[in-house]
Amino acid sequence: MDTLVAGAATVAVKAATAAEAGNALTAAAVSLISPIAGVTTQASVAAGGLTGGADAETDASLRARVLARIQQPPHGGASFDYVEWSLAQPGVTRAWVYAQELGLGTVTVRFMMDNTYADGIPLAADVTALQAAIDLVRPVTADVTVVAPVPVALNIAGLTLTPSNGAVQTAIEAEIADLIRREAEPGATILISHIREAISIAAGETDHVLTNPVADITHATGEIAVVGTYPWS
Repeated sequence: MDTLVAGAATVAVKAATAAEAGNALTAAAVSLISPIAGVTTQASVAAGGLTGGADAETDASLRARVLARIQQPPHGGASFDYVEWSLAQPGVTRAWVYAQELGLGTVTVRFMMDNTYADGIPLAADVTALQAAIDLVRPVTADVTVVAPVPVALNIAGLTLTPSNGAVQTAIEAEIADLIRREAEPGATILISHIREAISIAAGETDHVLTNPVADITHATGEIAVVGTYPWS
């Protein structure tokens, strides 16, 4: 039983249905379904957020993981083993492995949860969960550190469109998001030519002038491109 102290209390909650929709960021507003007399029905999510919810894996995702395992059977701690172990964790959609990044005998794992969070960046609780899962299967000699990538917004600051309307803008946002999902990796470069291509193939676009960015976008170790802003946003 939880007791109100100075008119407030922190209580544990559990989603009625296990899925991505049950996740919530810190400070998100929540409310009581069955109000209690004398108690305010409104509350907010505490630090750390509500995490761990993930939708059921799609058939396509499961098929891809099975084929990868057939093509690359476990090798007791090879780089692709860590990727497979990571992708088996609910909600994980992408993962990368960096041997000896923190020194001899170390392995660094970074991962994304694209279908769980708007920017795909895992929360601290997700990092802890994946670390625990990998610790159960990793070689005892491996010093493994699981971390979340550092997000860097890919902002499209200067863009003139023909035609310029909501439908074309929405199509461009979708193409840029798809480009980031396909090509963004920690420490990788997003080519300006690919950004221009993504804009060009957007449904309804007939011409455009991109003035910012004007060059390839590089990222430091651990940084990853995520969807940013647009001139119309």
